[in-house]
Amino acid sequence: MMNEETILNQLVGTKPNDQLDLFESIDRTNIARSTCAFLNHNGGTIVIGVTKNGHISGVKNVQKELEKLRAYLVLNIIPDTTFSISHEELNEKNILVLKFPKGVNGPYIFKGDIYFRKESETRKATSQELSEIIHSRKVSEQRWERQFSLGVDIQDIDLKLVKLVLSESKERSSYLGKDPLGFLNHVGLYENGRFTNAAVVLFGTNPSRFLPQIRVRLTEYAADKTDSHLIRDDLFEGNLFETRNKLEDYFNSLGVRAVFQNNQWKRVDFKFPPKALQEGIINALIHRDYSNPSSSLTVSVYPDKIFIINSGKLPNQIKVSDLRKTHKSHPTNPDIAHIVFLNGFIDKLGKGTMKMIKECREYGLKDPKWKETNEGILLTLLGPKSLSFRKPIEDSLNDELKAVVFEIFNKQVDVKSKIVLNRLISILSYIYIFPNTKAIELQEFFGVSERTILSDLKRLKPFLDYKGSKKFGWYEIRDQHKESIISLLNEN
Repeated sequence: MMNEETILNQLVGTKPNDQLDLFESIDRTNIARSTCAFLNHNGGTIVIGVTKNGHISGVKNVQKELEKLRAYLVLNIIPDTTFSISHEELNEKNILVLKFPKGVNGPYIFKGDIYFRKESETRKATSQELSEIIHSRKVSEQRWERQFSLGVDIQDIDLKLVKLVLSESKERSSYLGKDPLGFLNHVGLYENGRFTNAAVVLFGTNPSRFLPQIRVRLTEYAADKTDSHLIRDDLFEGNLFETRNKLEDYFNSLGVRAVFQNNQWKRVDFKFPPKALQEGIINALIHRDYSNPSSSLTVSVYPDKIFIINSGKLPNQIKVSDLRKTHKSHPTNPDIAHIVFLNGFIDKLGKGTMKMIKECREYGLKDPKWKETNEGILLTLLGPKSLSFRKPIEDSLNDELKAVVFEIFNKQVDVKSKIVLNRLISILSYIYIFPNTKAIELQEFFGVSERTILSDLKRLKPFLDYKGSKKFGWYEIRDQHKESIISLLNEN
């Protein structure tokens, strides 16, 4: 895969065309005209700090200029649009790169004029070009996400969440008001008392009531798919932001595994790259085919890999191989993508997949894989294989320790089932070896259900302290029992 510097060198080595413009220095007026023209045509890229013949001049005070230019474009181009602006380094000089998808709410206007891109020229749109822009907008308004959702009223929309997104979007939106309905109207999600399908996906209080296809299935397997033990099997029915937050909380709770290395069990961090997971999840939520009532999004978690299967297909303009390099953004749901962009979850258009590849490599993992299947787009994130190695529980904990724990435990609790008794002893031994143990770790290690492990922990309550938050806390052996274990081990 080409690195970022190679891609940028190829870009600045290309002459301006209908999807590329070069500026030697910051010229806000002409950059805004060019931006407007790209939005009204087929999208494009602007590189600042490069002459028309490809000489790299660089940009001084680059971060300050970036913020000024972003604010200028947001305030002066109507209507709002999605674009990214980033600071890059090329040949030890700073440049700015702006990227624009094709606008879906055109015509886009800068200071009262409508611009269009023709080959390497930016100029005011002709009457025929303006007609093409308006026709393109009419076609876009027939999209599923633009259709009004039947039966949805104001009480079905989470206005507090709308206000939160509005607050987060101040730097990226020209809407200066504070009214949530005014904001939804401004971004095309609300009109004359009616809410669009996209509004329900993004802000619905109970969206699955109107759109059952919005549900997301999360399944965590103890081993492979043939294993009868499911650690977790959840169905999320909330809006896009709620589902994203729940999935991120879940992935943040994955973090430790018991691993057999060098003839002993060790506790090892087992975190998939967080940014790669965030990108994979938000991309799936944005690009899924919501228009199909039978569409689905499933997340399957195994000890050594994660599958994200999203129903739908890649846009015609993109192949699977394009995901491994910088590519133009062609969102399946532009309105949904725009709101997610305004909220700050997307910062560089067309580079999300490259960021995933980069972070996986930094973690020493194999590159993520994308594949088109009959079910949809399959994303595979691979973890270290050594961490998925599982050894029978009977061999995993020191016999001497288990004997000591049994001596203490058996005096205080009466358990008739030998299977349960052995598991309880093993759980206490495990927590003694690995302090700060979470319930989900015990599920993974012992291959039992959530209900079973919570029942076991309830039985062991006299021996354990629970620390941390209610949702993400952990267990430790109580000090007096820890001291008893140490004392008996020393005697032996």
